[in-house]
Amino acid sequence: MHLAALKDVPSAMRYRNPQVGMGGTDLDREYRNTVTDAVLVAATIAAARA
Repeated sequence: MHLAALKDVPSAMRYRNPQVGMGGTDLDREYRNTVTDAVLVAATIAAARA
């Protein structure tokens, strides 16, 4: 089984300049980090074993 159990969490970045983007048009995306959701991974494994 292969899955992507991801969620977005707010960035810990303190200084935010909304006038400057690092690329792309979704400036809000620059202030979020995508991480693996351990709860979702555990729930998926439990469901697969059931």
